[in-house]
Amino acid sequence: MAEKAKYVKAEQTKWQSIINAFRPWTLYTAFFSVALGAVWALNRGYWDWLLFILTLLGGVLLQAASNLFNTYGDYASGVDTVESALRSPELVRGQLKPETVKWMGVGCCAVTALIGCYLIYATGWQIIIF
Repeated sequence: MAEKAKYVKAEQTKWQSIINAFRPWTLYTAFFSVALGAVWALNRGYWDWLLFILTLLGGVLLQAASNLFNTYGDYASGVDTVESALRSPELVRGQLKPETVKWMGVGCCAVTALIGCYLIYATGWQIIIF
């Protein structure tokens, strides 16, 4: 019983579970990738706050979508169990429904696609190559 107790976290509210499913502790990778590109652009005299914010938002949303799909896939394939899912236990503990997590990932991708369409419009089709 004591062995299992180390895996049990305090119960989360619905909103805490949703936020945790995005794995916010991993989103810094997208931030630093976009920030590096922004420093490069700024250094060469190309700067646009709107493009920076949209690119940052798109990068963070893609990282979040990857996290959500990973959580869903691990749950659907049976990889995640109550004992193994320490960082994102929302599905195995029944705090969120698998379909909810999957559709949150799809929503992140949809918003990112819209941002991408605007970036293509604002900068030219050549950005697709990048």
